[in-house]
Amino acid sequence: MDAFGRKPVLVWGCFLSFLSRAVAARNPKSADAYLFYRVVNVSSVMPVMQASSALLADACGGRQSDLYIKTNRRLWMVLAMVRIMFTRFAAYRASKGDSAANILMWAARLVGASAIIFALTLKETLKPESRVKFSPANAYLNSLTFFLKSQHRFLIALTLIIRLLPMYSGSSMMALQKYDYGWGPAERALFSNVSDAADVLCPLVLNEILQVEPKKGRDALRWSARFSALALFNIAFTPFPKSVLLNTILERLVSPQPFFDGLLDQYRSRDIGEGILDSAVSTLEFPVGMIVPPVMLAVASRTKSYRAPYMLLTICALINAEVMTRIL
Repeated sequence: MDAFGRKPVLVWGCFLSFLSRAVAARNPKSADAYLFYRVVNVSSVMPVMQASSALLADACGGRQSDLYIKTNRRLWMVLAMVRIMFTRFAAYRASKGDSAANILMWAARLVGASAIIFALTLKETLKPESRVKFSPANAYLNSLTFFLKSQHRFLIALTLIIRLLPMYSGSSMMALQKYDYGWGPAERALFSNVSDAADVLCPLVLNEILQVEPKKGRDALRWSARFSALALFNIAFTPFPKSVLLNTILERLVSPQPFFDGLLDQYRSRDIGEGILDSAVSTLEFPVGMIVPPVMLAVASRTKSYRAPYMLLTICALINAEVMTRIL
């Protein structure tokens, strides 16, 4: 991304995502096609997210600017609306007897159309003099060691990892709702609908109605850590399972991502570009996504309770809140 530019990474990432979906849709019974889809799609989506974020930051004058923070919030709200619309569209097509392969092909067409639109309309924002020589080995080593070069960076890495833990607990949450809470399809559908609504409405209330000041990012990070701990505590110990519906609103009242970007922005320079920093964050995210789901299910299996993993996550969130006070 720092060597070739934002636009090529964004366009080619969308194209590879289209290709992987199309191959899986055309070969719905092939294990090889499914494996190709999973590997290529995951490998292409991450660069797309990184390149789009970097392109937006370039255009808005940096990740710490008010314009970037406000625009980024609005963008995530729009993306949430798009995700909800596509989920409802897929459910509608399935109710009409459409196969999963046909629905996946619809997704492939949308991503392919996005690649064409980006190729024709986007302008490159990375200046030629800011580009670095392409070296995969050096990029990986730099991203791997980035958070180890100072105590402050290490603490940022720790908060990022802890913040990611609940994001990969989807399987445990579904089992918790079904077996511990005793929820049926209606309750689980209600939880999903409230979560989708919160993705859209909370940023709308914060940005457009209350007009929360983006410069108060440090306060937002502290409150985000506290809200996360409170929400996880509620999941683990609540005697009233439907109170968990409030968690989706509580956790989204203060979105930490723009302010994490601001913390990292102080390290951006000509020598440490967007790509190195985003790769450093991805280096943290990938193992977390691989390790957390089986560990949470193993803890639930040993303790015979799906609440137990969330007790551990509550402790982690409390630690995160304490670490926040040290780095802010």
